[in-house]
Amino acid sequence: TGVTALAASFGTVHGLYRREPRIDYELLDELRRSVPVPLVMHGGSGLGVPVYRECIARGVRKADPYTYAAKAALDAARGEIEQPETLLFPKAAAAAGRAVEQDVHAFITALAEPR
Repeated sequence: TGVTALAASFGTVHGLYRREPRIDYELLDELRRSVPVPLVMHGGSGLGVPVYRECIARGVRKADPYTYAAKAALDAARGEIEQPETLLFPKAAAAAGRAVEQDVHAFITALAEPR
């Protein structure tokens, strides 16, 4: 097909989890053996570092932990909107941006730490 990566369903979803995700590691192993392209994780926010590391060890090369970063932005913006007597959009936007930066930094740092 000419695809350069494969995003298959193996237990993660986009959005907040309503229940603990069950990762199908056997399917990841089978996909890794069967396709010559990197595997992509659908969603992935809220998984623990050990789960991410196990998925990476089994061939996942791209994950999308967007939901928690977006939630951090929303919470930070709400904090700015709910407090002052005068709403200043630039302050809310700046707080949201800082929150995303902190969330993504924490995610990357956690994965980069030695086991």
